[in-house]
Amino acid sequence: MATQEEETYILDETGTLKENEISELNKTLKEISSKYKIGTFVALIDKEAKITAKGYIKEFETKDNIVFVISKKDRKWAIEASGKGKTNFDSYCQEYTIEKIKSYLSKSDYFEAIKEYNKNVEKFLEKGSKGEPYSQKNKIKENNLLWIAGSLVAGFLIAYGIGAYYKSQLNNVHNETSANNYILDSEITNKDDVFIRNEITKTARPKSSSSSSSDGDSSDGSF
Repeated sequence: MATQEEETYILDETGTLKENEISELNKTLKEISSKYKIGTFVALIDKEAKITAKGYIKEFETKDNIVFVISKKDRKWAIEASGKGKTNFDSYCQEYTIEKIKSYLSKSDYFEAIKEYNKNVEKFLEKGSKGEPYSQKNKIKENNLLWIAGSLVAGFLIAYGIGAYYKSQLNNVHNETSANNYILDSEITNKDDVFIRNEITKTARPKSSSSSSSDGDSSDGSF
């Protein structure tokens, strides 16, 4: 990987990204690195991600860095942070960011994955620059008010629809002269007949294809 002085912040050893995509991502990473004085680098490789990330973090002369490595070959990722990079983008921030991009990674959409990664890194570094970095003890407070309001409206509409349906069914019922007209051939007609059926179906919860681990200043996992 090139050093920060060469102004190259993204490396694609796989030839997956287009030239214009590399240019766009590199520009964003350069701006983030310059603004927050933390070298922010990304590598898309065919080697083992965790080992490579540890190797890359040692290459830089500056002590404040964040390195994100994606292994296309074994579908794994790793993030290493040092200095201020570790302070402002710790394992909590790293795991949060991966959650935001794992859908892109699972589809092998590496350009969008890195693009979204950059947005999240900048958000965390901006918070850290104000002296209050996000961490396990200072988590992001998600705004769920809109989701709750939407759920309430949806619930009301469903309930209203069900009520309207049953009301229309009742209005269409004609009086029958005999109770026997309400009994279907397949139903139980003997009062002594008893039919009780209890059925419990257990469905195994599918395991996620994504896994991860962290040790404070680094994280790694698969997608």
